[in-house]
Amino acid sequence: MTEVPSNSPAPGWYQDPEQQTMLRWWDGSRWTNDIRPMDNTQQVGPGDNQSSIRPVGDWLTETFRLLVNNVGSVFTLMVILVIPGSLISSFGVWATLRDVVISFDSQAETLDFNVEGFGSPLLLGLSLGANFLFTLVFNVAVVRLAMANRFEPNADWGSSLTSGLARVPVVLGWTLVGIVLMVIVSVAMILTVALAAVVAPVLALFVGLGMFVLGLVLFGRFSMIFSSPMSAARGARNPLEVNRIGRGRTMAMLGRCALLALVAFVANLAGSAISGPLSSLGGTQPIDPDVEVIRFVDLVGSNVGLFMLLQLVVALVGAIAVLLWHVGQSLLFEDLGGKLDPELRQPSESSS
Repeated sequence: MTEVPSNSPAPGWYQDPEQQTMLRWWDGSRWTNDIRPMDNTQQVGPGDNQSSIRPVGDWLTETFRLLVNNVGSVFTLMVILVIPGSLISSFGVWATLRDVVISFDSQAETLDFNVEGFGSPLLLGLSLGANFLFTLVFNVAVVRLAMANRFEPNADWGSSLTSGLARVPVVLGWTLVGIVLMVIVSVAMILTVALAAVVAPVLALFVGLGMFVLGLVLFGRFSMIFSSPMSAARGARNPLEVNRIGRGRTMAMLGRCALLALVAFVANLAGSAISGPLSSLGGTQPIDPDVEVIRFVDLVGSNVGLFMLLQLVVALVGAIAVLLWHVGQSLLFEDLGGKLDPELRQPSESSS
């Protein structure tokens, strides 16, 4: 590719010399591999021009590329954050639940459960909370690392970790907002179905199906609330901005969310294929269905070290799956016209 914009203009989206219907990113000195389609109303050049959604294949390929190209830094951040968080939480779970015994009477008219042997609930809560925070910092740091290094390496794991730590309060806040909104909508849907059931059971079936479809659409439409704060500029980190940029793009957003969910599901299946054979080494005892007492160690085996190893495998695979989700969502946010942090667009010329 030899043709370049004249007079070495500022970084921006310009018409691709090789594909007249596409835009290609000019980083100020050379063409990059980042391309996206151009529509008839597209304004190209430097600045915050509007964006079109790139084809699904290009978008998913770019998502994988950003993680593969930064695999060294991603692995380092895993060692620093994911592994300690997983080990802390798995030890807390084991220490709290290892002596738990659940007994029940299957012959009684009502099935009564009796749970005994809990350790410290405080230890369980602290260990799970620590794992959540470690994982959150990891996700934010890697998303910012990937988005900052789209065009050329401008960030390493250290700078991304610092940037991620600074952004965690914002991400946590908007995540809580997203969870609250999901709870409110879910409760409203459940109440709607319950009211329909009072009128007629058949009506409740159709209303429930409609609520399920509506829930999927709303999630696809607003799921970026959980991801965009990781990479979005100030003023573009909220549900109102997600709503604005997503108008008229609901089905495209829903389809890409479904694809990311499928990729994450396949990744977790791969993790299960690895952890499954390992679990058989732990001496897990089969539970006799005629026995009315279940012990925690009967479910997971009596080897605490192996239990922690299994949880670590699950955590590492899960971390990759979640990263694919957040990076893919951040790219989609940009494609829709959302404003990324200046430091992620032009790291050498901006501050956080």
